[in-house]
Amino acid sequence: MTSDRSTPGRTAVGQPGALPSRPVKRSFSLSGHRTSISLEAAFWDALKEAAAVEGLSLAQLVGRIDLGRGAAGLSSAVRVWVLDYYRRGGAIVDPPGRPIEFVSRRGLAAPGAAEAE
Repeated sequence: MTSDRSTPGRTAVGQPGALPSRPVKRSFSLSGHRTSISLEAAFWDALKEAAAVEGLSLAQLVGRIDLGRGAAGLSSAVRVWVLDYYRRGGAIVDPPGRPIEFVSRRGLAAPGAAEAE
């Protein structure tokens, strides 16, 4: 018998109405430096799905997000990027090889945005 750790009256993670899971830490090598990010399972699933749809490895996608995150923490930038990605209907609008640019009310700005002002 397998257990999905669900509690009566609650749905499993990834299901509508699911409770957030504990963050899972994964390590990446970005621009020659090792770094770790912690995301809840739903964000990892969404990020992996977006990478597959866009034809990118998970590391490539996280690297592009990293380049476009400004002063925000990488885990936070990834969460905001995932939210923006699905709000836009699941499409990266930036050319390949360039940082993923996005703007959030939380202060994540596109690279060079301050220079244009």
